[in-house]
Amino acid sequence: MASNSARSRHQSAEGASEGPVVHLYSREVDDGRDQLARFYQVPLVVNPQLTDIERFRVGLHGAQVGPAAFGVISFGGATALHTPAMNNLYIFYGARASSIVLTQSGADDTYSAHGDGHIAVTDSRVPLLAHFQTGAELFGVAFDRAAVDAELEEELGHAVSSLHFPSSLNTDAAPQRAYKALLALITDEIASPTGLLDRPAVADRLGRALLTTMLHSAPHQYAEELAAPRPAGPRPVRVVTAALHADPAHPFTAAALARLAGVSLRSLQDAFRAHHGVPMMTYLRNLRLDGAHRDLLSEQPPGVTVADIATRWGFFHLSRFSTYYRRRHGALPSQHLRH
Repeated sequence: MASNSARSRHQSAEGASEGPVVHLYSREVDDGRDQLARFYQVPLVVNPQLTDIERFRVGLHGAQVGPAAFGVISFGGATALHTPAMNNLYIFYGARASSIVLTQSGADDTYSAHGDGHIAVTDSRVPLLAHFQTGAELFGVAFDRAAVDAELEEELGHAVSSLHFPSSLNTDAAPQRAYKALLALITDEIASPTGLLDRPAVADRLGRALLTTMLHSAPHQYAEELAAPRPAGPRPVRVVTAALHADPAHPFTAAALARLAGVSLRSLQDAFRAHHGVPMMTYLRNLRLDGAHRDLLSEQPPGVTVADIATRWGFFHLSRFSTYYRRRHGALPSQHLRH
């Protein structure tokens, strides 16, 4: 996972980053290695026997996208990098030009070549030797292991052990196509920025979506459990419904409601929708809109504004509140406000 220093601006010998996307370039072996190591927070050693030192160069366009350090990397001459055993990352690689070969002790080599639809996956608990051909270009996505495990535990409702992935994913086959599409979107945005990742909320949500899609599409030991229907009994729904009605303006989160109900988030969401016919957070929003509606139609003291009532019911974006309110109650809030 990229550090705060990587997310800020690294200054390299021949380039600097601007904005959330890091842009780095180096022709110096030690400098290029150090830049990659700082961004991904992994120790790296260049193998001099397998690296074309005279033609060496490395370029990196990267960004912290939610829980993932996402980089688009290019090499000049053939390059080989050693990574020691670690236990803090899940890493996926895909070739955009030329090919890459990953060698891990006790396992067959893993290949990813441009156009073959395959993503290479490494087990960071095992030392790695990565071979990059002359002119290789690839994306490398390093998910923070703690964030991945926490997301999985939230969905399943129990503790999990380290995930075990196959060494290669065929992203041309279902259900990996959705994962491939998200990877391509973020790769293109990092390689040719349009400003989308300048917005922290967008970058974070894209990263969260990437993490969730990875968990639901990549094969691992919990994949079948994730895919299986997980309806919760009526008690969790009753508990949450009662809590929402008791204090609709409270800043509830979906994760907090799942903890209150004592079930996984996915179980609660499925059961809540099945029982009430709408998603849980939509149900809460409607409760708040109805409360605001009652207040707007009641006599209010002088000086009370629509914004005051919206904030009272947990709406802090007035334009968004007005849109939701009109959709539910057929008029703008200002048309219903009484003094």
